[in-house]
Formats: sequence, structure tokens, C-alpha cells
Amino acid sequence: MTHDPTTAEYGAERAARPTVTEHDLPDPPPPGLTRLVGRFARAHLPAYLASAVMLAGVALLQVMIPQRVGDVVDALVAGTLADRGLTTELLVLTGMGLLIYVLRIGWRLTLYRAAHQLGVRLRQRLYDRLCLQAPDFFQRHRTGALMARATNDIDAVEMAAGEACLAGFDGSLTLLLVLAMMAFAVDPRLAAVALLPFPAMAVAFWWISRHVHEASRASLSAFSDLNEQVQESMAGVRTLRAAGLEPQVREVFGTLTGRAAQHGLSALRWESAYEPAVAWTMSTAMVLTLGLGGRMVWVGEISLGELTAFTMYLGQLIWPMFAMGWVLSLIERGRAGWERLRPVLTEPPGIIDSGLVPKVERASVRLEKVTFAYPGQTRPAIDALSLEIPDDTTVGVVGATGAGKSTLLALMMRHAQPEQGVIQLGGSALDAYRLEALRAATAWVPQEPFLFSASLAENIALARPEAGANEIERVARLADLHDDIARLPDGRLVVDPAAVQLVDRMADHDLPAGFLIFGILVAQVLDGLDLGEIAHGAVLRHRDRC
Repeated sequence: MTHDPTTAEYGAERAARPTVTEHDLPDPPPPGLTRLVGRFARAHLPAYLASAVMLAGVALLQVMIPQRVGDVVDALVAGTLADRGLTTELLVLTGMGLLIYVLRIGWRLTLYRAAHQLGVRLRQRLYDRLCLQAPDFFQRHRTGALMARATNDIDAVEMAAGEACLAGFDGSLTLLLVLAMMAFAVDPRLAAVALLPFPAMAVAFWWISRHVHEASRASLSAFSDLNEQVQESMAGVRTLRAAGLEPQVREVFGTLTGRAAQHGLSALRWESAYEPAVAWTMSTAMVLTLGLGGRMVWVGEISLGELTAFTMYLGQLIWPMFAMGWVLSLIERGRAGWERLRPVLTEPPGIIDSGLVPKVERASVRLEKVTFAYPGQTRPAIDALSLEIPDDTTVGVVGATGAGKSTLLALMMRHAQPEQGVIQLGGSALDAYRLEALRAATAWVPQEPFLFSASLAENIALARPEAGANEIERVARLADLHDDIARLPDGRLVVDPAAVQLVDRMADHDLPAGFLIFGILVAQVLDGLDLGEIAHGAVLRHRDRC
């Protein structure tokens, strides 16, 4: 069996990562998006300050250009500007435009690089939190919904922390500088008249932003439902085809797709409502400016160049207005995403890794009056069970479906916590061991197979990523898989998860402790056995059809 070349790097990264505990997680995330972004900005203050300085340079250059153009117009009207002077002015204006271009690229690269780290940290924190949850958490939170939170929701928060912050700063600074130049460098009366429509625009923005928030939340929720449906359909595609359920699934998919498209389109409609509000405000302001400004030029109160500069300043107000709408849209989307993401990040862990024992030795297993019931169930799945398994003993647990065999395995591996009673390993309670040590001493073949989209070598060495090619091949031979893998076309090592099933014949071989085999075989080697296996010196097996 050939070892995949990426396995060593993958394994080294996994091996270097310590087990996550509740104490390893950072402080609880703040309740609001504003505090989250503020905390992140303070942690990355140099990047935000550098971006702010570059944006300030852009704003200053932008307000200098109309003033310089106005002076050129006045000089041309007065006939005091020679050809050489005009050429110089044009070169200066061109240089200012190029400098604005460079600064804009610079602040985007600096800011987006920093904002990307927020998305990385949120996804890492989400992953760490999920690693601490018990199975009942994943019964309450669907896989597709969790995937949506890890993608769209975090993307929305990242955009709010990056582009929204600096676009808001850029728009606000440009607005203040432009208004100052309009009022003090040209005429305050003309500036006051030009600003008359702006209060109406502010009211419109407030009304639109409320609807954007609701529409964004509905859109993210609809995408989550659609994502869950696709995930479940792809995972069970063989069963659906075998049962002839394609029409029903297609109908459900069409309904969810239509709902997601409808909510997404609704959010876009409300976001696009900012544009006509800005257009109406700027058009009204321009009409008022030209009306009053034309009269002031006629009576000699301002020059033609000053009116030209003022109209250019008024045109520059378009960006701050659009920036305001864009920022409000990003913030509302970020708020909606954070409202969906934060409850998952603050969910109390189902399994607390507080143990101190670093290694599991060969020892007996003892259960004393263990009781466990699944959430929402009044009848215990296991009720006052007492059991002792001596060291170096194989025990078969037989029972009907729902008798509690899988639940017993889950409790022994600390995938769930017993409500009453205690489980001891070598005289010590299970929670006295570190989860990392307990999982490293466990080999498990679950009844619900899952194959990661990786090489066969990586799937076999999932719990021992540092394993070498010889170790992986040895396990494949012990599991009677080596010959099946060798028959794969062209020696292919990376396979489609939908094209494989669980190798149930692994039940007939004792696997080395520390290996977690998640199911690697081609369909023709199925033998129909359901197996769960724990190896820690004492091996526990169960078969539903014994």
C-alpha cells in the first residue's frame, strides 16, 4: 500500500495540536457585534491605524482636487495660465489620481489581511467548541446548519469587521472634509442649501436598515435549511435511489431552493433601496446648488471656478452616501450572522476534559449502577447497569435494536456522560483520564460509517496521523482490506466518500489500540455485520444480529 505524500504533513499538523479543553478556549464572545469588532480592532490596532492613515490620505487628496481644478478654471477665465502652467497642473492632477489609486490598494490589502484573521479565529473557535460537545448537541443542531454558520455567517461577521469599518471611516472622513471645503472654501449659504435633502435621506436609511436586518437573517436561515437538505441527500443518495424517493427529494429541494432564493432576493431588494434614496438626495441637492449657485455667480458673489469646485465637491458626496448605505447593509448582515453564530460558540460543553491522568494502561472496566437517558426521553436507554470486564477479556453484548448497546459504547468512550452511576477504568473514573489519552487508547468502528474526503492512508490513520506507511499497511492487512485496496483502478488512493461503505469485516480482526478506522471499503466486500469495537486492553464488541 503506497503512503499518500500529503499524509506526513497532515499527520504532523494533527499531532502537534493539543486536545482542546474548556479552559483552553478564549474568553466568552461578547453579546453584540460592535463589541466583537471593537475587541478585534484593538487586537489588530497597527493594521487598522495603517489603513486609517492611508484612507485619510485618500480623503485629503480627493478634497484637494476640486479646489485645484477651481483655481485652474479661474486662471483660464482670467487668461493668466500659460500652456506650460496648464501642462504642469494636469501632471499634478494626474499624479494625485495615481497616488489615490496606490493608497486605496494599500488600505484594502492591509485591512482585508487583518479582517481575514477574524474569520479564521471564529472558525477555529467553532471547531474547538464542537469538539467539546456530546452527541445530543448534534441531534439539536443539524450538520447543514452548522456548516452554514461556519461559512456564510462567519463571512458576514468578517465583512462587518473589515470592509464595513474602514468604509464607514472613509465615508465619514470624506463627508466631513467635503462639507468643510464646501462651507469654508466656497460659501456656507450654498452648503446649507445643498444639505437640505439630507435629513430625509437619513430617515430613509434608518427605515431601510431595519428591513435589511430582518431580510438578511431570513436569508441566512433559508440557506442553512437548504444546506442541510443537500448534505442529507448526498449522504443518503444510495438509499434514496434504492427506495425510489428521487421525486420527493426533488420536490423538497425545489421548495427549499425557492425559499432561499426568495429570501435572498428580498435582502438584495432592500439593500438596493439605498441607491434610489441616495440618487434622489443628490439630484435634489444638485438642482438646489445650480439654482442658487448660478444666481450667486450672476451677481458676482462667487466666481465660476468656485461654483465648479462646489459642484465637484457635491459630486464627491455621492461616495460617502453610498458608503453609508453599504456599511449599514454589511453591519446588518453581520449582526444577523452573529446572532446565529454566538449561541453555538457559547453553548456549554457536553464533555468536560478535566482529567489529569495522561495515559491509559491495560486494566479492567467496571460499571456501577450506570443510568443514562437521551434528551427528551423519559425512559432511560440504560438503567442502573452494573458490569465488570476483566483485563484481556473479550465480551459480546447482544440485544435487540434500541436495547442500549451503542449507548453503552458511547458512555465508555465518554461521547456521553452517565446521569447516575460511575464507570471506572483500572479503578479510576473515566473522567480522571485526559480525553486525549482515552481516545488514543480506543479503536472504534461505528455503525454509521463516514469517510473523509482524503486519501485512504489518511482515513486509516485518522487517530494516529503520525503513523508511517508500514504501520498503515499493517492495519489494512489486519482488517483484511489490503487486497481490496490493491484492486482499486490505477492504484487510486483518493476516493469519493459516496462510492465506499464501511468495512464491516473489520469485526473479525483485533485492531491495534490507538487506530480509529472509520470505514474504508468498496461495496463488493460488504458482509452485512454491524459492529462497534473498543480496544483498551479489554475489548468490547457488539453485533445487532448475533
